[in-house]
Amino acid sequence: MPPGTEKSVTENNEKTIVERKDVVTKIFDALYSITLFICKLLLIADILITSMAVAGRYVSFIPDPAWSEEVVLSCMSYLAVLSGALAIRRRAHIRMNAFDIYIPEKLLRASDLISDFAVTVLALIMMTVGWKYAVSIGRFGKYISIPSLSKFWMYFPIPLAGIAMLVFLLESFYNRFKKLTKSGIIAFVLFIAACLFMTFVKPVSLEAVLAIPQKFISKETLPIWFLLGSFFLMIVLRFPIAYAVALSAILCLQVQGMEFRIVGQQMVKGISSFSLMAVPFFITMGMLMGSGGISNKLISLADACVGWMRGGLAMVNIVASYFFGGISGSASADTASIGAIMIPMMVDQGYDADFSTAVTITSSCEGLLVPPSHNMVIYATTAGGVSVGSLFLAGYLPGAVLAVSLMVGSYIISVRRNYPKGAPFSVKRLFKETASSLWALAAVLIVVVGVVGGVFTATESAAIAVIYSLIVAIFIYRELTWKGVWRVLEECINTLSIVLILIATSSVFGYCLTLLKVPSLAASAITGFSSNPVVIAILLNIILLVLGCIMDMAPIILITTPILLPIATSIGIDPIQFGIMMVLNCGIGLLTPPVGAVLFIGSAVSKLSIEKVVKATLPFYICMIVTLVMVTFIPAISMWIPSLFAR
Repeated sequence: MPPGTEKSVTENNEKTIVERKDVVTKIFDALYSITLFICKLLLIADILITSMAVAGRYVSFIPDPAWSEEVVLSCMSYLAVLSGALAIRRRAHIRMNAFDIYIPEKLLRASDLISDFAVTVLALIMMTVGWKYAVSIGRFGKYISIPSLSKFWMYFPIPLAGIAMLVFLLESFYNRFKKLTKSGIIAFVLFIAACLFMTFVKPVSLEAVLAIPQKFISKETLPIWFLLGSFFLMIVLRFPIAYAVALSAILCLQVQGMEFRIVGQQMVKGISSFSLMAVPFFITMGMLMGSGGISNKLISLADACVGWMRGGLAMVNIVASYFFGGISGSASADTASIGAIMIPMMVDQGYDADFSTAVTITSSCEGLLVPPSHNMVIYATTAGGVSVGSLFLAGYLPGAVLAVSLMVGSYIISVRRNYPKGAPFSVKRLFKETASSLWALAAVLIVVVGVVGGVFTATESAAIAVIYSLIVAIFIYRELTWKGVWRVLEECINTLSIVLILIATSSVFGYCLTLLKVPSLAASAITGFSSNPVVIAILLNIILLVLGCIMDMAPIILITTPILLPIATSIGIDPIQFGIMMVLNCGIGLLTPPVGAVLFIGSAVSKLSIEKVVKATLPFYICMIVTLVMVTFIPAISMWIPSLFAR
């Protein structure tokens, strides 16, 4: 072989490998784009069908089809599973990653690999068991409103979820294993073969699982240990929480010798709730409004209201968050949008950067309380029988109390540090800015007045609010184009990909909790510790605050509501009041390390270290705890406004 030929052959081989890698990546890129496009269409279809059904009740020439609800719920099921698979590729699912910086990189890779293996097992179970169940249901069941349509299509999202998950997991395995030796690849193939075998075997009986001496763990409590123990182990191993709850539930079912078809049943049941449809609609509404130039107008309105005070920009930040929270319903969106404007503005006016960031992130939690909050919808659905309209009304006063508490803390600090005042108060300017912001604030009125007045349900009001927000953002404020709307829909899918699949899988976990009577056992344990209602109320808050340090908001609500709500009601706390308590506790958790999503967003926006932001936030933690104590022990703060409308 002539000199240099060997090198040339090697380079050509390497080039061929790179080209192959590019081809594989392009294939998965195309699959991702197609799936994302389908998810957008499903979301648009849900919004349009729901809006048409509402309009059809009041406008004679617009049809109000009887099939609308069943079709909308089916579309939501497909949206949940497909968007959840997209989040696998983006590695966007919520997981315990707060300690990643302290863990060696090799250990992180090993943990991720174990997680992917486990989720692969779940995907295979959903694909095979889900298909069998969908086919068996399809033989006998029909859609009520569309008798010609088999119920197979109602349960097909479960096997489809398994297929979609497996597709994007394959890409993950491809990226991980392309550098492995032959023995590593053989081990992987054997593992997949074992997973396939597990999906077809009949669940074993309880006695065959483990030979554990009965003096340590009884037959009755063993499933509980498997359910909760495996869940927390997977959380520590950084499994996506959405799939950790499903995997732990499957282990629990396996221990009890129960059929896996329950997984498909409960997932479809969990996501097939018309009231839950409000969640994607409210998220879409908030993102459309947030991208449509609403933030600047609400900041101007807040400045006209309170900018004249000492530390005026801090007060503006807090009041603007109250206004914006009523539109976005998201603390993260509030911090990202309001913070991007207010933090640089405050720093330019002489405010300390850490103080500006602390004000921004703490005030963003007002949006969790001020309606329309999609987290309240999640709580209302999980709690069962709680009125979404009453929850919306209950949030106004606690949100205002939190705002006033933060304003008092900001004022004290501003006086001590001699932060500047804003322009003098002007009634004329207040009316002008109110008029300018009226179109944005009207979106909240549509939702709250429509729901409370019985004009339409929370879900229907959310769909109408999306259409209204679209019109305002494009045709009135003219801050958003149709191309921009398409991009906003992608952001919506990114958020929904995390939330909806979590709701579906948490339904299986909740079923196991109820089956094993965990709520009553937890109630007995806590009431056994103390029978004093004050002590129990404090314990409930402490539990939620501690969980907020290690988990995100949605999983806390979905997992703990069935356990803690019965305890709260047993000491006289109304479910509506407890919902406000839970949301506020979780809001504080969003600001608390090591997980605190809003804390990290604030740090990223201000470009300050987490340690510096946390230190500046300490006085505001006190303000929030004071508000939490007031909400806990003064029921009227939550219940007064709902009681007025209940008469």
